[in-house]
Amino acid sequence: MDQTAKQQPVTFGGEQDFRIQFVLSIYWRDMMDGKSAGYYEHDNWPTDGPEWVIFHGESFTQPVPPGKHFTDKFDNPYELVRIFPTAPLSGVHWFLYRKIPRSGPQ
Repeated sequence: MDQTAKQQPVTFGGEQDFRIQFVLSIYWRDMMDGKSAGYYEHDNWPTDGPEWVIFHGESFTQPVPPGKHFTDKFDNPYELVRIFPTAPLSGVHWFLYRKIPRSGPQ
């Protein structure tokens, strides 16, 4: 995510703030060489939205994303980039979305 980020710091949002922010805070420090990241809680997203959005699914279900695309409350479009499945009883599936350019007039 950091290598392809269009903005710095890399920005995230999610539909389950506590879980996602907690896991990101642990792994980001270890994997990204001290580069900064910002997390927007879902009630405080900026109007241009975070660059990356993470949805989650419980480990006892199949890792099926909520969709291939979604639009946030500010009409920013996002596209599914990757699915991170987990083993049963060991965590949650993650579905990683990235903001894409809007089509048509703004």
